[in-house]
Amino acid sequence: MLNTFINGSSALLPDDESYELLIGDIQKVIEDKSHQEFKHVNEVLLHLTLCHTVIVDISKNEYSASSPDELALVEGAKMLGYEFISKNEDHVVEI
Repeated sequence: MLNTFINGSSALLPDDESYELLIGDIQKVIEDKSHQEFKHVNEVLLHLTLCHTVIVDISKNEYSASSPDELALVEGAKMLGYEFISKNEDHVVEI
């Protein structure tokens, strides 16, 4: 399943079962730094965590974004353990 995701095949069905399988596959890769796909998955998740315009609403402890797609990508990375915490006035990002 992960190979399908990485190679960009459209064979992945957007149902709950496929989603759960994909998330499980990605989590297995993240947990095993010797996995052949670790570097690639790690880089994608780091980019999702770092490269966006999402801001953190500290008073509500939640993300705010101009795009629901961008928000979904940042929240998805967070779900997998790559959490965007804040960005300061000098654009230094804390993850």
